[in-house]
Amino acid sequence: MDQYIAGVISIFALAITMLSGMALAGAEQARATLSAITTMASKDMAVDGGYTAQVRAAIEAALAAHGLQGSATAVVTPAGPDYYGQTYTVTIDYQLPVILPGGDITVPLSTSAPGVSTYPCTAAEASAGGCAAPPVISAGGL
Repeated sequence: MDQYIAGVISIFALAITMLSGMALAGAEQARATLSAITTMASKDMAVDGGYTAQVRAAIEAALAAHGLQGSATAVVTPAGPDYYGQTYTVTIDYQLPVILPGGDITVPLSTSAPGVSTYPCTAAEASAGGCAAPPVISAGGL
């Protein structure tokens, strides 16, 4: 009888270990994907001249394409509408859901990427405020 109990405990421990390993692998994949999206957002801001609606839409589309939508927020420091020639940092925070017996919890993931706005625009474009370039965040294949 003791060997059956030991066998059940061993199988339970193995199952918990396997589930934990799969959750850890999923969290690492989510962090790597989030890091790639943050880097691309920083590059897009450099050519778009700021944290524009197009950049926000591209971030949201990339997050959704990788199943990370819902609880992600992007923050740009310093905040402002125009970044031509300035340095900035893009930070994306995401609450990764982790399902455990007895309830759902989330694990916070955060990635940051620095950037410098270097989009080349003519003086006429700069004075008119029209130096926008389309965002290029890859929705897949990161």
